[in-house]
Amino acid sequence: MVDITREHEIIAEVAFTAALTALHEKAIYLHEARQYQVERFDYDGRKAYVRRVDSDYFTDAIDYTQVKELDEFESAEVQGARAARGDRSRQSPNCRLKKIKFYTLENVGAGQLSMPEQEMQTTSFWMHFPGVSWRASRTSRAPISRTA
Repeated sequence: MVDITREHEIIAEVAFTAALTALHEKAIYLHEARQYQVERFDYDGRKAYVRRVDSDYFTDAIDYTQVKELDEFESAEVQGARAARGDRSRQSPNCRLKKIKFYTLENVGAGQLSMPEQEMQTTSFWMHFPGVSWRASRTSRAPISRTA
């Protein structure tokens, strides 16, 4: 993150995946109790250019993520549920912006963010609970055994 208020000065490093939703153009970013408005986000250069401001709100991004199963390597029945492992694809096709007022936390604005779509493929573990709600499975005291 580069502060361009006076001279170009690097003031922080933010993980790229977090920067996509925290340092987008239009964002008000809080760093060391100071507010910065993102003037420009250089996607290819992986830099956000910010300017110090005095604002009565901050921003929060809502990231809508889609997860798709690509391949299932193995699965096993575990106490009425099915545990599985395999490849999944995670896509973040769009993002929305909320402006939130300090102290009252009221929503004072919203909008759509224009960002490049992010996709990641990974190996995952998941469980299917057919006919049983998640809440009911969490209140059960029965231990879940691990199978190899």
